[in-house]
Amino acid sequence: MSGFDDVLSIEVRCRVVRSGSAAIMVVGDASDAWVSVQQARDISPWNVTRVLFGLATYTASWPILIRQLVAERGLKLQTLALFGWIEDNFITEPRAEIFGITPFGEEPVLFIRDFDLDQPPQCCVVFTKPDGQELLLLAGVLWVDTSADERLTLENDEAAIFGLELSLPEPTRALAELLRADVAGGKSLRTALKAARKHVAPDLMILADGWRVLTRAVPMIRVGTQDASVADVFVVQQLQAPAPKKLPRVSAKPPT
Repeated sequence: MSGFDDVLSIEVRCRVVRSGSAAIMVVGDASDAWVSVQQARDISPWNVTRVLFGLATYTASWPILIRQLVAERGLKLQTLALFGWIEDNFITEPRAEIFGITPFGEEPVLFIRDFDLDQPPQCCVVFTKPDGQELLLLAGVLWVDTSADERLTLENDEAAIFGLELSLPEPTRALAELLRADVAGGKSLRTALKAARKHVAPDLMILADGWRVLTRAVPMIRVGTQDASVADVFVVQQLQAPAPKKLPRVSAKPPT
């Protein structure tokens, strides 16, 4: 899928549950226990999965996956921090240009004002099959956790920090704790990330920015291993209602 190589994205180690053109990411130390009883579902093996980020427009039923933004005053952004920039500046710079690609491979250049910013961000995942790869619309994140006593719906900043913690290498998880402390002290995660950007490595900031956007795009729940039926209901609901947007099949040879 070389045409999508420069789309803004993060990598998440997970399984992907697929139904039609929609998908759920399954993460967590106990996800194998849930997956083992899902014999009828199309589920990928454990893999590093790319999550691609985009925005909805007023005229299309599929997202525009984002590559870069060029502001009216010439500022160029090519990282996931541009989603925060849009939140801050979409009113004052409506003619800022966004360069992207559709799931069909078209490469539009649109103004911020062309996007439906009342809608949440849109995410796609790259689903790897034996004969190639396919783009699927991400509908939710299921975290199966041995330490969870009951279902917990994780909201926005809290969900983002938990997701980041799951994705960070062990030696760097202090970043998640730093952000958690800032949010507990009353800061928004976006504000905490702005401060962290001054001293945190760029690759860690990509993950942090990515999880902030991802958890605004789709719901995330945390369940224990005893809550298999709860997990089943979540997966069915997110994959079927609302009906997923139809995405084209975008196939390529799997990576070697």
